[in-house]
Amino acid sequence: MKITGYAAPWTVAPGDTVHFKISTASKKYSAVIQRLIHGDENPRGPGFKAERVCTDIDGDYVGHEQAIRTGSYVEIPDGPRLALGSGFTVSAWIWPTTPDKGVQALISKWDGAKHNGFGLFIDNSGAISLWLGEHRLSTKKPLRPNQWYFVAASFDPESGRASSMQVPQSYWPREDTRASVTKDLNWTVSQTTASLMIAAHNAGNDGKRLLTDGHYNGKIEAPRLFSRALTRDELQTVSEGGWRAVASSVVAAWNFGRDFDTERVTDESRNELHGRARQMPAKAMTGHNWSGAETDYKRAPNEYAAI
Repeated sequence: MKITGYAAPWTVAPGDTVHFKISTASKKYSAVIQRLIHGDENPRGPGFKAERVCTDIDGDYVGHEQAIRTGSYVEIPDGPRLALGSGFTVSAWIWPTTPDKGVQALISKWDGAKHNGFGLFIDNSGAISLWLGEHRLSTKKPLRPNQWYFVAASFDPESGRASSMQVPQSYWPREDTRASVTKDLNWTVSQTTASLMIAAHNAGNDGKRLLTDGHYNGKIEAPRLFSRALTRDELQTVSEGGWRAVASSVVAAWNFGRDFDTERVTDESRNELHGRARQMPAKAMTGHNWSGAETDYKRAPNEYAAI
């Protein structure tokens, strides 16, 4: 469309002020007010009918294009507890809807404008990938759409060892999408002031507002962040819900099964790195442990803990 717009507020009383918000790629546009009498252009009817109403807004205006920033996500502000110089592990349960749609961020502390930071991503091939600055560590096995996976990635700066993994909840004959990869990398945990995000990544700003990119399409549940590289046995425990077994290494344990009616995203760790849901992601989505026995999320919040 060459021009779009809306009136704000939607309803007014006589004497109130109405603002018209216009977006257009044209350098100039004209505005008039018309009283709509009949809007159906069907030739079998009376046809389109409107009459012009003279007002103070009649005239030409300079056009500006207002971008529509789509995509929901969770944002956790930067802070000293997110400075992970001793290494880290990130993990989550995910249900990817379109894993082949391109790069999608799952858990990221990534500055897209400077291309630094780290994050757990779905890459262009549809596989789980750990991003460490310019390094990419992909499992190289595309995820199946609409299936639950436990995914994780870690980095140990002392040894330089990085790893990423994906474990499907259900196995399919002749199509095993389990995968893990480990590699030694020459990389130092870079300190970026970018917010930590779930289901998107920081892409800088346009001078007025934060920009985001890499929006994830699917469900995500139980995102976790740890202050060191966990062992495979510890990750197994985390996948089963036992993250408190490694409580001393927990940086954040976000629970989407709480605060359903607010924008708040609660961190159940002692660090209280609470986040905010931006642009209305769907809450109370069925999680990887949904039994089907209860259809009311309020009665079984632990089974509706995905967004």
